[in-house]
Amino acid sequence: MCLSFYYHMYGEDIGAFAVFFVDNNEISRQLWNISGNQGQGWQFRQLEIDILETFQIVFQATRGPGFRSDAAIDDVNLISGPCAPVLECDFEIDFCSFMNPNNTDDFDWSRNKGATLTHITGPSRDHTSGDGFYAYIETSIPRHRGDSADLVTPVMNGGTSGYCIAFWYHMFGPNVDTLSVKLRDETGNDTVVWSAHGEQGSEWIFQELMILGKVGLTQIVFEAMVGASYGGDIALDDIRIVLGQC
Repeated sequence: MCLSFYYHMYGEDIGAFAVFFVDNNEISRQLWNISGNQGQGWQFRQLEIDILETFQIVFQATRGPGFRSDAAIDDVNLISGPCAPVLECDFEIDFCSFMNPNNTDDFDWSRNKGATLTHITGPSRDHTSGDGFYAYIETSIPRHRGDSADLVTPVMNGGTSGYCIAFWYHMFGPNVDTLSVKLRDETGNDTVVWSAHGEQGSEWIFQELMILGKVGLTQIVFEAMVGASYGGDIALDDIRIVLGQC
């Protein structure tokens, strides 16, 4: 079975949150736990449960030292079979569970439909349908050369299987700089696993990355960097992240 859910733990007095497996009305083992302030954002979690007999799942939240300690869950789902896509987003409605962090970059990604604001830069339409939305960085003023924007997944557990990361990107304009994909570990350290630099033409390009081996708890970061001037918009669309090989 694959158990998936979103959780929210925000506040300076936050306690702990855990998921337990219950067999014959007794807690037999802890499947996962986390404690402390996790920031103002919903985090996604998947847990595989390799079991055949009847069972129950318990979500347990423990109060912290003060009243600023709310914990929440939403969109709980339990399905037969292994956990499949970890995250998919076409940006048609919003950023899905992707986040624009405030403490690791200089500005935010935006959603757009149709052409970008600057002539001869960026896509003229999205990749999904040609009439939808995509995510992009706008490099016009007040942006400066070297400014970066991070688009970050929730904390995910790649375990020992790793990830397949598939996405479409667009890098068109005379001042395009760099698009990178990074793995961010539990301590906040980033490892670049792929990057593209400079203009790639006025087209959507498909990229697939296999991150194999033990990765554990990680976030996947799409980082776009501003070039020498305003003609350097970078865009993303139709991102799909799956556990295991592509």
